[in-house]
Amino acid sequence: MVARIAKFSDQQLIASARELVLEGGPAAATVGAIASRVGAPIGSVYHRFRSRELILAHVLLDAVAAFQAPYLEVGSREDVTAGEIAAYFVEWVQQHPHDAKLLALYRRSEFLSGGMPEELAQRAERLQADIFDWLKVLCRRWFGRVSQRAQDAIRLAVIEIPYGAVRGRLGRGERFPEELARLVAAAADAVIASAKEK
Repeated sequence: MVARIAKFSDQQLIASARELVLEGGPAAATVGAIASRVGAPIGSVYHRFRSRELILAHVLLDAVAAFQAPYLEVGSREDVTAGEIAAYFVEWVQQHPHDAKLLALYRRSEFLSGGMPEELAQRAERLQADIFDWLKVLCRRWFGRVSQRAQDAIRLAVIEIPYGAVRGRLGRGERFPEELARLVAAAADAVIASAKEK
């Protein structure tokens, strides 16, 4: 007996959901719309993914991983400055506008109304743990120890400032000013310098 060859891969269905989210937000990525996008029966979608939420969790975590891996790589260089990390944040967003929109314009609850599906919970926890561990490395490198004050300053410098600088512009579809990365870098460096003085 010849095994039946699947016409639609898991990745095709995830990619279709991603396209629908980019076009109309997470609510647009219904199982019916995902199936229609690839020409698959709705039943075949449920055969591969037990819920719509599981598909959207893949979309969200894939976008998180696409940003986080190179971001942490840049931010883990021994001589890196807060400004360089913050500038890279802005540059990555400019180079990857679709993933950036997925991460910046929608709340996690819009993807996952009931929390992270069990199948992907460990992946989500690893991604989050990697960020926390990295922040502690920066605390020791720039402040000599891990403290709440140091962590707050670093989060402001390398996450909150660049995120704030890009989110509104992404939502409005505005062009980024040519000097945005430089200005964000200057602000990030100033935060760390000020925090070290006290």
